[in-house]
Amino acid sequence: MVQEQQEGAESAKASKPWWQGLPAIITALATLVVAITGLLTALSPGPGGPVEQAGAVQGAAPTATGADHSARLDVTGAWLSPAFTAVADKHIYLQQQGAVVSGFYNDKQNGRIVRGRLEGPRLSAYWVEDMSDLRCERPLEGSYHWGRVYLTFSADGQRFEGNWGYCDGKPHRDFLGQRKAAEG
Repeated sequence: MVQEQQEGAESAKASKPWWQGLPAIITALATLVVAITGLLTALSPGPGGPVEQAGAVQGAAPTATGADHSARLDVTGAWLSPAFTAVADKHIYLQQQGAVVSGFYNDKQNGRIVRGRLEGPRLSAYWVEDMSDLRCERPLEGSYHWGRVYLTFSADGQRFEGNWGYCDGKPHRDFLGQRKAAEG
């Protein structure tokens, strides 16, 4: 009888469509890519990289005016944004390590968030793509298609609002998002 129950459980597993496991696999791969991107961003020279961070005193307490509120806010995860209307995956995936934030979005254009710094609820970063509507005069992270992005996260860490723009221009295009609900 025990063998019959085990065989019944195995046949129930086998009758499950193969694609039902894909969301978990995609989420795991997305987390891995974000972690690797964050590591590469942290190691790159420039704003937020080791050259800039070398001037910071290791282990120093934050000052009253520069308190590190980012330690309480974790923006890691998938965020849904109506800004991504022209792509199938309308998510941006962020990874936070301390105050450094990186991420990716829009597989079609190899969209990524780089050189991100979280100060309190405010994220200052750059977006970079392989192709966009405007070509910048100089490259950033190997691409001529990039711009600045500024996001402010809600106190509960479930929403953000901000702006993005092209190249070094002032960000003026709206960018809203909300944290993707955990799948149960």
